[in-house]
Amino acid sequence: MAKDCSDFSQLLHDLVVAVVQEDASVQNIDGALDVIAEDLPSVTRDDIVDSIVEVLESRKKAVVDVKRRLAAIKREARTNKNLDATGKELANAITEGRLPIETAKKKTEQPNAIKVLRGQVADLKAHLKKTEPAQVQRLTEQVAALDAKLKRMQKTGELPQSGERFDIPRKSAEHLKLASEKKLLQQRIDRHVGRLRPRSIFGQVVSELHNLTKSITTSVDISGFGRQGGIQLAMHPIRTAKAFPTMIRALATKKGSRKAFDDIQELEDYDLAVRHSIFFSDPDGDVTLGEENIRSEWSRHIPIISHSNRAYTAILNQVRMDSFSALLRAFPPDPSVDQTAALDNLADFVNVTTGRGSLGSLEKNAPLLNAAFFSPRWISSRFQFIFGKNLWQGPGKKETRRLLLAEYGRYLAGKAIFLWLAAQLGDFIVEDDPNSSDFLKLKEKNGNTRYDVVEGLSQTAVLISRAISGKTKSSVSGEVRSLSGSGSRDLGEVVFDFTRSKFSPLHGAAWDIIARQNVVGETTTVKSVAKSLVTPLSTREVVQSVMEHGIPRATADTMVSMLGVGVQTYGQDSKRNKRRILR
Repeated sequence: MAKDCSDFSQLLHDLVVAVVQEDASVQNIDGALDVIAEDLPSVTRDDIVDSIVEVLESRKKAVVDVKRRLAAIKREARTNKNLDATGKELANAITEGRLPIETAKKKTEQPNAIKVLRGQVADLKAHLKKTEPAQVQRLTEQVAALDAKLKRMQKTGELPQSGERFDIPRKSAEHLKLASEKKLLQQRIDRHVGRLRPRSIFGQVVSELHNLTKSITTSVDISGFGRQGGIQLAMHPIRTAKAFPTMIRALATKKGSRKAFDDIQELEDYDLAVRHSIFFSDPDGDVTLGEENIRSEWSRHIPIISHSNRAYTAILNQVRMDSFSALLRAFPPDPSVDQTAALDNLADFVNVTTGRGSLGSLEKNAPLLNAAFFSPRWISSRFQFIFGKNLWQGPGKKETRRLLLAEYGRYLAGKAIFLWLAAQLGDFIVEDDPNSSDFLKLKEKNGNTRYDVVEGLSQTAVLISRAISGKTKSSVSGEVRSLSGSGSRDLGEVVFDFTRSKFSPLHGAAWDIIARQNVVGETTTVKSVAKSLVTPLSTREVVQSVMEHGIPRATADTMVSMLGVGVQTYGQDSKRNKRRILR
């Protein structure tokens, strides 16, 4: 036996064994210690414990070592025998002028019951790989592996440390690629985790109907160009207009939609954009990870609606990518500042200007908000743009403020020139009172049609102005009223009306039925509400526009509405309207 324990431990162990064998009253370590202490008072209980453990471990190692050596000897003997037999067979084959006889390996025939069980186990393992927990675990491991690879490459100096600027494509390409893959995988994990909670068939149908009504009301148009992309269009009209053909190709075919997104992914700034949280929507990906108002799986299989959704996704992806790349080129490199925070702020600005605002502390409640409201991130983006969130709030604001102020200047100048030209050259006036719901809208001088050309910012600005001034102005009579006066609406009603106008289609419909009128005061019935749920926003004003202006003008208004301009016509005298229909 290998002597891995000390002599003292071996002697003390043997002494304990002898005491136990001679004295039947010794039942435990303390009993053995009492007997041994009579002759060896310096021995302690710990000495006995240590000696026993040390001897047992030594014997265990010895047994394992013996088994290992015996196994090696047996293996050597079998190998020797097999080699001898093989050598003899080869020698005989050479002498006799033939090929050696191949000895087939013996196969043990397994009972049918075992075969069936093995098949069942294989099927269960294959099914297990497809379950949600297995997918989450697999994706989590991939994210951890990517994260470890990033840290390892940063530690070895192959890639720059976090906080350094990543605008040198060739040097940082691999780092950016890994980072973007990690971010996309993390998004998929978040989605899979959200799916772990089972939902009933009824719950799934209700959720899909809720999303489908959103998709229907935003379909039959290409409004992403002039509404969600309207701010960027005003800032950089030529650059944004270049994305229009991409939108049309995506509108026409699925292939065009797929190619539009693939082309973006091939751009050198794409991985950097993903790393800094520019929002992109994969046209063939999970709809629940796409734009918040086109998250219906059913809508992908409905003609016209699916076409509109593809165009909407394509134009916003392209505008966001082009805008971020342009800001990246315009941002002056400065090693003394935190480049990561600065680029995060620029990316957030791009998201805000294209209708993808952040929800702040409410981010974790995004699914609930998306169920209650038509487009909560769109609402958030309008407030954030007006208040200049990216100029004053969050990390990176100081480094990017001058650049973003220039962007605001371009927007204000572009809108001012457009409104002035419309007022001077067209038959329009521009409302300049922020307490009026027509603020910054183009109004006909001798008509009843309004055009919202400021991407939904007007409604938000009016709410803020009314809350500050405590006054409201009628868009029909022009009368200015105090929100605190008797017989007039108060601020709470104004805020509620604004909130109600942002409800999702199903929630808004339920409220219209209960209140028996819609948000603008028109009487509603179950039939009219049901009709509104399946009528796209871009076509709702067609009938009223035909009655007011006639078919030619109504056609033009519809086309403008489809591009994202809000068009609203108030009804007037029916006899005059009938005479105008065929003009």
